[in-house]
Amino acid sequence: MLKKDLLISKLDSILGPNVVLKDKEDFLTKLTNMVEDGVSNLQFVTDFDDTITKHIVGGKCGATSFDVFRGAKTFTQTYSDRVDVCLSKLKDNLFNSKAEQDQQEEIDSRICDVYACSVGEKVAIPDIHEAAERIIIPLKDDCKELLSLLSELKVPLTVVSVGPGEVIEHILKEYNPKVVANYVTFKDDVITDLRQPSVGMYNKHEFPLPVDADRSNFIVIGDFAWDSKIADNVKNKKNVLKIGFFYGRRDDTIKEYLNFFDVLLLHDETMNVPLNILKLVADKTEPNSFHKG
Repeated sequence: MLKKDLLISKLDSILGPNVVLKDKEDFLTKLTNMVEDGVSNLQFVTDFDDTITKHIVGGKCGATSFDVFRGAKTFTQTYSDRVDVCLSKLKDNLFNSKAEQDQQEEIDSRICDVYACSVGEKVAIPDIHEAAERIIIPLKDDCKELLSLLSELKVPLTVVSVGPGEVIEHILKEYNPKVVANYVTFKDDVITDLRQPSVGMYNKHEFPLPVDADRSNFIVIGDFAWDSKIADNVKNKKNVLKIGFFYGRRDDTIKEYLNFFDVLLLHDETMNVPLNILKLVADKTEPNSFHKG
């Protein structure tokens, strides 16, 4: 059984560089508890875009799951034009961690409007899957190893995302996560409606999550401040370790994001830290070596 003093000696190899802890003692306590409880009491809840996927690709912001969705070849130019108009109303307000309640509701409503543009379009689920095969979104370095190990160890993974569920499920199909995201409904190869309620940037914590009620230790991973709240309404939690990817969007500061996350990974394009924590809890081999993502 790993004691806290031994864990302290391993801390640098677990976390690596460019990591900021909100409270080192609290982090060690949670991690020690998770190790002592074992992998059978652990589950992961995570965002998708910019969390599982890379934020920067080739020196610029990478494609998102919605870019894949709208990339289906059977969408019309009219649809694309409508989406561009809706996105233009959103772009200055996205990732606003300081938004007031009325602003949050407006932003989430406008995200719903973006998806509503697809209603009436002659698009079938195979068209969406074809786009997901054609438009490649790189996963973070070592993400596939993390996802494979979660599957091997039978650690439940729940993905909660503003993105389109059809795309996320297809990209992660090999790992069979449970996905809470935005879905459309199809009839006769036409998009007829949106599944309600829609997932926004600020309401993820309001959704009942399909988590394992018998597991009380959670690793929560995201890149936006409100992602940290995803599992807040899950009952019977014992230890929750919140890991945030920090990209310095807008005027956000590390200090402000530490109000939301226990651990911040600064401009990190790898899954090394979550993977090393999983290996530690599962009593696997030595932690992954760190490299620039």
